[in-house]
Amino acid sequence: MALSDAEKAALEPLFVKIDADAEKIGGEAMESLFQHHPDTKSHFTHMDVTPGSQDLKTHGGKIIHAINDALNHYGKLQENLATLRDMHTNKLKLSVDTIKLLCGCLLEVLVKHFPDVDKSACDKFLNEVAVALISS
Repeated sequence: MALSDAEKAALEPLFVKIDADAEKIGGEAMESLFQHHPDTKSHFTHMDVTPGSQDLKTHGGKIIHAINDALNHYGKLQENLATLRDMHTNKLKLSVDTIKLLCGCLLEVLVKHFPDVDKSACDKFLNEVAVALISS
């Protein structure tokens, strides 16, 4: 189900804030994924998955920037997430479940940093992002 105009409008200023701190928030989401689902580390053997590592921050930052760009071009999620989708499904070989887990961890981190976030709208958007990342 697509975001309403009101939901999109509520998320845009939040994602501007998130994008400004992309590496920190994205890195935390990656750390959360590995902490709660350690088996997912097997997809990232080329990275230092130690909490706080620059690899996690860099990769997490790329994810945040791509998601922010997707929100800014909401009508074209598939096109805007194509590079991220290729990296996660073709290069890293992430399963549908792993992508959904990562989006769930990102939601958890967002709620921690921004407790006033419209959690429902954010969850809805991240679910759309997950679908776009697993669709070919």
